[in-house]
Amino acid sequence: MIRNVIILYAFKRNQPLISKVPSSLFRSVHNSRYKFSEENVNFSDLGDEFVSHVDEPSKKVTFQQVLETYQSKFGVSRDEAKELVLEGKTKFKISLEKISQTFKLLAAFKISLDNINKNNWVITAPLEYLEGKLRAIENLEPRDINDFFPLINADTLALLKASNIVKKERNEIPKGNRIYYIADRLNIEPVLLSQYVAKHMFIFEVPFTFIINNLDLMLEFGMSSENIMRNLSAFRCFPSSARQRLERCRSVGMKNLKPWLMRTPDKRLNLVLARSIKKIETIGDKSIAEYLSERLNTDIEEMNYILSKNKKILSTHVPKIKDFLDFLLIEEKFTQERVLSSITILCHSLETTRQRLDVLKKLGHPPSTLAILCQSKRKYDSYINKILESKK
Repeated sequence: MIRNVIILYAFKRNQPLISKVPSSLFRSVHNSRYKFSEENVNFSDLGDEFVSHVDEPSKKVTFQQVLETYQSKFGVSRDEAKELVLEGKTKFKISLEKISQTFKLLAAFKISLDNINKNNWVITAPLEYLEGKLRAIENLEPRDINDFFPLINADTLALLKASNIVKKERNEIPKGNRIYYIADRLNIEPVLLSQYVAKHMFIFEVPFTFIINNLDLMLEFGMSSENIMRNLSAFRCFPSSARQRLERCRSVGMKNLKPWLMRTPDKRLNLVLARSIKKIETIGDKSIAEYLSERLNTDIEEMNYILSKNKKILSTHVPKIKDFLDFLLIEEKFTQERVLSSITILCHSLETTRQRLDVLKKLGHPPSTLAILCQSKRKYDSYINKILESKK
């Protein structure tokens, strides 16, 4: 009961609101399931505003007529309307009546079809729950509710708390809202940023000076808008402490700094710094792609393409890559072409590779390629057993 009173009090008094907001408003409905049916249903309670093509309000309408309604209401093609109704992507099973009532509500709030598709669980949400959340988002005072619609995924109480903060600081913050301010600084669409803010509602609670100073700091150190957007937790950091960390990273020659470096535990940061120092000692200012292209005698474009298909190599320790290449090219005399054709071997254990090569040599079957050395233990053991059986 207390929860219901809080929500009713928080909403604008001059807006129509459901008479009672159930406690289910505070529960996630992402896993809700409803039985779907294409049978005829009565849409008389939906009103002419939505089912405008029905001459008699009490007349039952067909699935095809509902599609026509969606086409006119949202300006989509027939195929798009059918996909929207059937929700083939998410496999939700709900009745035509329920989905029609939901879209009447969403259309009343002028929610875009793109936002609905990207947050399609709302189709299964109880109507009172959905309306309550939409009212809460309205209270955040967006220029267009679609800018903040992804916040539908946030906790309701967090939305209400955020709305109180927004009202207090609307005249103090550039752009009038933290989401608009950050989105403008990062040159991204507010709706895109809202997708991430929905999981990090503390953005509305941290001191706004943290937002300004940390954002200035990340941009100063050349961090991309995408990386900043995906690491909003960095805004929780004390700016002075964050600057010290980033300057430590820069002092050892680290490039392409990421926001998570501002908040990672000291133990991990020290490990990252140590690895970076070893990398610089091993290959200098070269990138992994540049180093590999030189060692394997291929052009940088081809190597970048190969690494895009084998991204795990990029997270492999550079000293390990060097030791592996020295072993294969210098000690074992494998050609650059053979190593390049089985480049994923660089992600494997060097010690295990040595052991496998020794076993194969002792059996009189030195590998002509590196493929068998990259196989799983089961496949490798099976290969060895076949060799042993052939010797009997």
